Amino acid sequence: MLSNFDIKVGAILGGDVRGGAKTGWMDLPAEETEALVYSLQKYLREEFDEETSELKAKLMLNYIWEEIAPLAYNAGVKDAQDFMRARSEELPDTVFRDGLGYWRSN
Repeated sequence: MLSNFDIKVGAILGGDVRGGAKTGWMDLPAEETEALVYSLQKYLREEFDEETSELKAKLMLNYIWEEIAPLAYNAGVKDAQDFMRARSEELPDTVFRDGLGYWRSN
């Protein structure tokens, strides 16, 4: 039987070892994952003088993606809702126009 760690590592390395869908709340395209892993490795090297393997960087990215990203996502959704709500409240003033005005203007 596979542990959760084995399943996570399998998913991170390119496919769910159980043969099903990838784990996680939202999948990243492979090219974005590669770019984020590279960025994370560079950040750790430059800021902490820490050389990090690709596997460690992928595991750290998976942790951030599962634990922290949903908070940022939720904040973004809330900001979008607030923005749309404010714009929709302005809509009646923005698009209201009197009809039957043709003869009044001529």
